[in-house]
Amino acid sequence: MEKAAPLRPIPKPNAQMARKIVAQVNRQKFAANPPSIFAERWPQIAEIENRIVVSSAGITRERYESGRPLQAETVLNEMQP
Repeated sequence: MEKAAPLRPIPKPNAQMARKIVAQVNRQKFAANPPSIFAERWPQIAEIENRIVVSSAGITRERYESGRPLQAETVLNEMQP
């Protein structure tokens, strides 16, 4: 004898309402402010990357001047016989 399937509650008519509202808000947002074009963002991306490189260079210089081994140097030293 097989077990009877569990009872499923009847879905509420407004169960999807929350998702519909969120989707509507998102559509309105994109209609008002469409996603930016890559060509427009490129100068900002380049500026951010330059800041990261400058920051990394400063940290690398500090470690080099302090005498602490850099990660690459540590790996190379471990690889030498």
